[in-house]
Amino acid sequence: MFESSLASLNRSLYEMQEELRRLLEIKPGVEKIYQEFIMNYPYCMEPSLSSNTWNGKVASIFNEFRESEMKDNYNNILNEQFPMILFMLQNKIKELSVDIENLYSSIAVTQMKEQEAKAKEQ
Repeated sequence: MFESSLASLNRSLYEMQEELRRLLEIKPGVEKIYQEFIMNYPYCMEPSLSSNTWNGKVASIFNEFRESEMKDNYNNILNEQFPMILFMLQNKIKELSVDIENLYSSIAVTQMKEQEAKAKEQ
């Protein structure tokens, strides 16, 4: 009885540790991409349009689109989506860390109960 319970707990522990490892592994990459996104913000409106590059009605329409759609979407990603992703990632890391600690405690209790049961059998 205890052996199957202990095996199940150990399997859960391994899976949680693996998930935590993967999250910790990708976190720096996500943070780096976010920083790059911040640094590249000025480029979302390039090239600037002038009489030397492109002008006229089509250029004005394009520039209005760029102002209303591209810049707004870039701001949404920068100010809402990335922070939410980083927040969720950090929360999941904390949650898994707590769950792993609790699982270690459960494993220890189960091992003690198993040892007590074996001692009573003898």
